[in-house]
Amino acid sequence: MKKQRLTDERVLENDALKRIFTEKKQELGITQASLARDLEISQGAVSLYLNGINPLNPPIASAFAQILQVPVSAFSVRLSKEIDRMAAVAEKRHIRSGMNNVTATGYHLNRVPVISWVRAGEWRDIEHYDCEDTEYIQITKAIKDGFALRVQGDSMQPEFADGDIIVIDPHAPQDNNSYVVAIHDDKATFKKLVFDGETPYLKPLNPQYPLLSWDEDTRIVGVVKQKIKIY
Repeated sequence: MKKQRLTDERVLENDALKRIFTEKKQELGITQASLARDLEISQGAVSLYLNGINPLNPPIASAFAQILQVPVSAFSVRLSKEIDRMAAVAEKRHIRSGMNNVTATGYHLNRVPVISWVRAGEWRDIEHYDCEDTEYIQITKAIKDGFALRVQGDSMQPEFADGDIIVIDPHAPQDNNSYVVAIHDDKATFKKLVFDGETPYLKPLNPQYPLLSWDEDTRIVGVVKQKIKIY
């Protein structure tokens, strides 16, 4: 039986996925062979997806997105909405694990809420967060009580650009040279944690911005574990 040709919309989704793979493969050190290994499918199957022969579906789209470190919406708004709908149904049925994975029709989505910088300073844990009308984003590895923020401004360029999404782990060790979200001068800020001896500072990557001194009211909200660039 002759295989049915994909619709134009689905071909565009596969083309967008292939473009992202091509743009990011050097940065992430991935190949079609490594994609096949991580996706647990054959390299030929990977090629069929990237070349618009096989249509994408929610499980494979979510897996590609996690490996490429982009949201599903970067290549398929349609599938992103479908995944969100499926996850919302699962949440209403209280299908949620202790690591904030949402189970929907047999596969797992690692999802965290994208919150405001004001909310970041008030963050406790996922169970105390009002998730109504909140945007969620898929991440590569589940994080307990994790959340995400959109980078604002250019103080962390060139590594982090305005609009990038950062994923924060509130329970991760706060080591020297780690990227952190901290409360400083009663506001949430994103900086690099550095130590001079035993004295901590909050350092912007952009040299045009000053080093921030630590005071008695400074506290770390969480450590950045992942960056997601929106295309």
